[in-house]
Amino acid sequence: MTIEIKKPELEAILDELQKSGLNLDDVLFDTLSAHRSKTEKTVQYQRPAGKKSLAQIFAESPFRGLELDFTRSHDTLRPIDL
Repeated sequence: MTIEIKKPELEAILDELQKSGLNLDDVLFDTLSAHRSKTEKTVQYQRPAGKKSLAQIFAESPFRGLELDFTRSHDTLRPIDL
């Protein structure tokens, strides 16, 4: 397979790596494998059919409009002898 490199800065990096004794096949394989695993992790989550989002659940809640206060009271710390 022949790969055409169109960016001179990329060609310079590859030349530098090759001069340092690295095998370019290994470098490309490692780089592309890392890229593949990175892109596989960033795939968007697909909600199963028929399931509601959390926003939908809250919007359809029977408690909507009751003006419930969910603020948390500050904890009072117990004294600790050091």
